[in-house]
Amino acid sequence: SDDVTNSDTTEAKAGTDVLQIHFVGSRNVDSISASVIKDMPSDAAPALNDADGTIIDCQGNAIADSSIALALYVSTDNKLMCIDSINNAAIAVADDVENLQIRAKAQSGSSAYQLPSSITDWTTISNLEIGFLLSKPYDNSLPVTTTTYHLPGKDITITSSDEQKIRQVFTSNVMIKNYLSQ
Repeated sequence: SDDVTNSDTTEAKAGTDVLQIHFVGSRNVDSISASVIKDMPSDAAPALNDADGTIIDCQGNAIADSSIALALYVSTDNKLMCIDSINNAAIAVADDVENLQIRAKAQSGSSAYQLPSSITDWTTISNLEIGFLLSKPYDNSLPVTTTTYHLPGKDITITSSDEQKIRQVFTSNVMIKNYLSQ
């Protein structure tokens, strides 16, 4: 299949987002134009669906296709999981990830980021804001505190008691160069 379905991410932690992406790489035709290729003898023309080696799967392997769909999500045991349309098996790519939140901004119109649930046309999206809440066990005695962590579109308040973890939010803004123009 060319897609990763929602059923493939059933172990996603409640309250976190699932990021589904479809990557399309360059075809391995060098700089030959399509009009030149169509006039070539069939045994001389490069295959238009050959991969150029620029797309990798969740395991970091170059794929033998020119596109792949993948999903990133946080599992119920706080691991960042990746599943792709080639291997169809989720693998952990990072430990100690407590939350993943995403907001998106359209190419034109409002300059504000929107929650995924409010977006009706994903072909207009030009930017993503992605946030992770990471944690690590901490052996020293920490006081009981209530802390609010600000992720894109969602604040998460945690009262630490005896779990002894330190937490940090990491966010990044990603420009999508291959959005469809209106």
